[in-house]
This record gives sequence, C-alpha cells and structure tokens, in this order.
Amino acid sequence: MTFSKWITIGVAGLLVGCGSAVDTASNEAAEALIEHAAKQDGVDADVEISNGGSEVSMNLTTERGAETIQTGANVAMPEGFPKDIPVPDGVTLNMVNTAANTKTFNIQAATSQTIEAIVAYYKKEAPAQGWTETTSTAMAGVMASLEYEKDDRVLRVIATGGDGNTMLTLNTELK
Repeated sequence: MTFSKWITIGVAGLLVGCGSAVDTASNEAAEALIEHAAKQDGVDADVEISNGGSEVSMNLTTERGAETIQTGANVAMPEGFPKDIPVPDGVTLNMVNTAANTKTFNIQAATSQTIEAIVAYYKKEAPAQGWTETTSTAMAGVMASLEYEKDDRVLRVIATGGDGNTMLTLNTELK
C-alpha cells in the first residue's frame, strides 16, 4: 500500500465518528488500521482521532524524518512556521502538515475571500517579505497558482473554488 493510500484511509476514518462509545471504538480501529498500513510502508505512525472523528493528529517518522499532520476545527499555525510567509487575515485552517527537518510546511485553509483577492494579496505581500515571483497561472474564478523563491526556499500558493468559499493551500520547502 502506498503512503497516499493509507493517508486516504485515515481521512476515511474521519468519516466514521459521531461521538458515541461505538464511534470511539471505530476511531481506535481506524487509528490502528492507519498505523498498521503505514508500518507496511516502513513509516512509523502514531495516529490519534478525536472529537467524534472530526480531528486527526498524526506523528510520522519517514525517510525524510519526523512529520506531523493535523486536521480539524482546532488546527493552529504550526510552531516554526516562517514569519516571512504572509497569511491573509480571516482564514480558517483545516490542515497543517510539517516536516521540520526539511523545513517543509503545508497549510490548507478556507476563506470567504475571492481567488482574485488572494492573488492580489500575495502579489503585494510576498514581494514585501522578500519573495520573488517565478510562476503565475490562473483560470478566472476557478483556480490560481503562484510560485515564489527566496534564498534556498520555494513558496507555492494555490487558491481554488470561489463564490465566497475559497480554499487556500500554502506549501513552502527547500529548493
């Protein structure tokens, strides 16, 4: 089983919980399933599904080192997130994935801002923080992708959706 398949199993595990004792058993079964599948791929995983299945925390040890994945309503900006990466006001974090030893951060958030507003924000704020735009792609009202470089890092910004329900993905890592 590939890494992405067992992550998919983990997300499916989120769908089983509703808060009862049966749901707690289902959460524990999903945790064990994900941990077992990860081990088959040589990944040491510690998975915790809580709040009736609405929140997941995974601590992984992979060939890249230690990684953490958190999803749910109480996700916070990860410790060590670079201060020179602008994040628009009013976003709601949905998922955070970090690999501190490789300086990799993946953030997924929801916002009521339009895709065009997100693009305008990054075209202004990223250069103000020293980032140089290298790529820009857009499909009006559907998706926009921006890429920036600074020193030994790359920043990718992807906005999708629209109509007051925009998903924002930020990825930063070493070049």
